[in-house]
Amino acid sequence: MEFIDQLGCRVVLQRDKPVHDHVLVIATYQGRFVLTHQKERGIEFPGGKREAHESTIEAAGRELFEETGGRTSSLKYITTYTVHADTPFTKDVFTAVISSFEPRDHYYETYGPVIVDRLDEVERALRSRLLDDDCINYIVSEVI
Repeated sequence: MEFIDQLGCRVVLQRDKPVHDHVLVIATYQGRFVLTHQKERGIEFPGGKREAHESTIEAAGRELFEETGGRTSSLKYITTYTVHADTPFTKDVFTAVISSFEPRDHYYETYGPVIVDRLDEVERALRSRLLDDDCINYIVSEVI
């Protein structure tokens, strides 16, 4: 399945093996979406880069905890998407149900968790463009 993102780049969604260098986590807690407020991009789903020693599922769990303080034992790979930009990149997408939160002194490159019932509750001025991305919204609609 293909989409065009807000920057005009082709985005290809496919079921692949979760072996790529970037991860995105669609997380929920008590039926609500768990997002993070990334300091530069705004409010979005947690995610980031896989470390050399990690599997993508380990990276997804680590990024979720670093950016939200959320703990889960239910990470599940659902799909992969590739953005064909000047420098293409591929993200493995996981779902997670958070069982608990641990308070943190810092959340690395984020301001910490943002919990909402619906994605459209996030104020437009604070939204990362990821929350308005057709591919991401398609993934969310298919898994939630």
